[in-house]
Amino acid sequence: MKLINCQAFEYLLLVTADYYERRQYKFRSPKIVWNLNHSLITADTLILNKFKQPMSYPIESNGDINQYSISLTENKNNLFKAVRHDLFNKYNLDYLATGLIQNSYVLFDQAKKISMDLDLTDCEPNGNKIFNVKFLESKVEVPFLEINNHDLFEPASLISEN
Repeated sequence: MKLINCQAFEYLLLVTADYYERRQYKFRSPKIVWNLNHSLITADTLILNKFKQPMSYPIESNGDINQYSISLTENKNNLFKAVRHDLFNKYNLDYLATGLIQNSYVLFDQAKKISMDLDLTDCEPNGNKIFNVKFLESKVEVPFLEINNHDLFEPASLISEN
């Protein structure tokens, strides 16, 4: 999977969790287990603010570090608008609630399908790094890793956060 599709997958799970929480369903966003070059890891593909809104990469300019929330309403195409558009216009989340909430594999399969089917041709990935990386086998933790086009990177499973 391309990094942009993985970012869409993660964002789709966040939006779905937010949708269900606002409707008072008992649902918590699961943590994603990723397959990175045949190693299982947990990591974040997105930088989010405390309100779980996507943030830009920090940019250094004249000695200052600048970072901003990414607009979901401006005319420019971005992967976050594409995810929200397809999720809310093509799927009835209330109808799917029971299956998605009770069966994490159904949620995984649907999120993967939607994120792969998105038209992201005019969109760019939100950077080329993943953050808060934890290798499950070796228990090594690193603050970030750079992802390139040659890396095998795709969602492998969902787990509950503790």
